[in-house]
Amino acid sequence: MKTGVIQKKEYKVDFETGSGSLYIPVLGDLFPNLWGQKMNPVDKWILTIDNMIYTVDKDFYDSVSEGDKVEIYYDNGLPEVKPCGN
Repeated sequence: MKTGVIQKKEYKVDFETGSGSLYIPVLGDLFPNLWGQKMNPVDKWILTIDNMIYTVDKDFYDSVSEGDKVEIYYDNGLPEVKPCGN
């Protein structure tokens, strides 16, 4: 476990890998099953903590502010960010 301070909060809409195909605007609107599929949007809530980027869930993102101190746990190589004291 290590502790860090939130430097920056960022919300970003990304797109699901492999969810779309070549989309031709006019034909895609007329025949969506034949001429492509738009990519599925995915919401990402990102925290920058001590110059490292961590993706967190929406509830945790809404509960913290820039400058808050957090704890970072590593389990199976994946980081998990929690507020200090919990």
